[in-house]
Amino acid sequence: MKNYVKIVLCTIAAFVGIFATPGHAKPSTIETQNYILSQVNKGEKVNLLDRFEKEEDRVVKAEFLYRLIAGEIESVMITKYGVQIIGAIIINPLDLELIEIPFILYFKNCTFQDRLSFSHSGFTDHCLFSNVTFLGDVAFVNTTFSKRLILESSTFHENADFSAAKFKTLTRFTYTKFLGGSPHKSSDFSLAHFSKLVHFQSVVFNQMAIFDGVNFDGNAIYQSAEFRGGADFSDADFNGRATFHLTKFFQLAYFYKAAFKENLDFQSSEFFKVANFNEIVFSSKSIWDNAQFHDSSSFSGSSFQEFADFSVVKFLAYPDFSNSTFQNSVSFKKAYLEGADFRNSNLANSDFSGAFLSEADFQESNLDGCQFWDVKSFPNKYEPRSGGSPYIPSVADLQNLSKMTFLKSPHGLVDLRLGFKNLSYREQERKVTYAIKRTQRLKLWNSNFTHESEDKRVSIFDKIESVFHLVLFELPCAYGMQPGRPLMILAGFILLFTIPYTEFISRKNEDGIWKIWINDRVRKDLGHEEPERIYLIGFQAMKTGFYLSLLSAFSIGWKDLNVGNWIARIQKREYVLKATGWARVVSGIQSLISVYLLALWALSYFGRPFETI
Repeated sequence: MKNYVKIVLCTIAAFVGIFATPGHAKPSTIETQNYILSQVNKGEKVNLLDRFEKEEDRVVKAEFLYRLIAGEIESVMITKYGVQIIGAIIINPLDLELIEIPFILYFKNCTFQDRLSFSHSGFTDHCLFSNVTFLGDVAFVNTTFSKRLILESSTFHENADFSAAKFKTLTRFTYTKFLGGSPHKSSDFSLAHFSKLVHFQSVVFNQMAIFDGVNFDGNAIYQSAEFRGGADFSDADFNGRATFHLTKFFQLAYFYKAAFKENLDFQSSEFFKVANFNEIVFSSKSIWDNAQFHDSSSFSGSSFQEFADFSVVKFLAYPDFSNSTFQNSVSFKKAYLEGADFRNSNLANSDFSGAFLSEADFQESNLDGCQFWDVKSFPNKYEPRSGGSPYIPSVADLQNLSKMTFLKSPHGLVDLRLGFKNLSYREQERKVTYAIKRTQRLKLWNSNFTHESEDKRVSIFDKIESVFHLVLFELPCAYGMQPGRPLMILAGFILLFTIPYTEFISRKNEDGIWKIWINDRVRKDLGHEEPERIYLIGFQAMKTGFYLSLLSAFSIGWKDLNVGNWIARIQKREYVLKATGWARVVSGIQSLISVYLLALWALSYFGRPFETI
């Protein structure tokens, strides 16, 4: 009973104090203030929407609100329920800096028409803003929230400054809009400290959102948030889980040197402009699957210490993973990685199955144990770090093994060839050998073939050597990749040389093609002791010319291996065909070419003559 009497007396005294205050307050404003004081003294919510139908009756002056919150109205005794105001329209700037607020402060469906500042103040109890509209600048610089800050479904039309603020318990900004009326406006959380869970779910940042140097000790949830004016998370420390699932970054996303110590989720997020994740430490698992990067993205110098999942991610503008380290494998399954830069990166045991890798650069990267099953458009330039090869069965079906090149050293291709050799992938081994030798030949002709920065002039002798390799090795057998090609060329030459032999047989000259009967023949009744000049025309001349071409092609043997003698034994008659004059010259040329092609076929088919670099 005594407490009730005390509250009533304090309320009456407050009314008297307000009426006695000099000024020009309108009656409706006085009535509103009296109602607020009455409700606060009773520990009840101040619901101006239910109390006053007219909007002008819900106007509250900032000066009055300051005196109420700062405790300067002696007749008001604020209970444990604090100050809870619904539907107020606060006019004039409200400056509540450098004060301690030991009670609940709650605003719902309110509008602050001018600047609001709680900078360097402290909230020892809950602070709640629900569906509040801030039309002026808002400042919570270096403010301490000892208990919950709930600021949800609200709208900031100008700057919102939370820099260096300390949030010691749960913080919630869900469904809030930071509009920042002009391009130079921003929402600033730089150097803030979130000790517990913080929610930015479905928040809209219309202008620049600044979170550089922020410390997140608890989980940080940005799921479905929209950063329309850029986001700066540089040097931020995420000590709890960070969730950016379905988040959209319409402008620059800057995470330079941030640290993620727990699981990170960027699943299905979308980056429309530059995304910078350079020199970041990802201490735990990071999930990026189904994310999209429409502009350039960079992870250069970053360290992924646990599993990283980039499955089905679309990098549409040449991503940069140079100098990055993936210590516990990474999945790029079905990722779109055209032009990706993986130079000097540690990609051991990574999975690129089904990825699109056209023009990707793996120079000096560690590909030991990497899997490339069903890869689309594997890059032609191949010079990874020596000493390790991808999982060999996964690269056996690559379509461009023979088209690969290297920049400076073929060690990566040599390791790849050795892997194929050890697992008896003979065809793939030959293709890689061709790739090595072809690149070496082209570099003899033009030193800048694969390395634009190399300025080395090629001598005429280098060009001659390049032509030598082209004519004698590359065209005839592709450095062993086409071991059957020399036989096909040989067959072609047999048909080709049939033409001049037919011409020699069809002419009556002193020189030409001669039939010489063997002296120790069995049938002495056949043939003549003297050589017979062969003269034929038409089909008979052509048939004999083909036979002579066949004999000339295999006339030179090796030890007991002489195919020409074997063919001669098929004849019904015991004679040999010999040429004189120009016919003999042609026959000799054909014999030399043929024996070279036969040797090239035998060595390529049964050996590895081009394996030495």
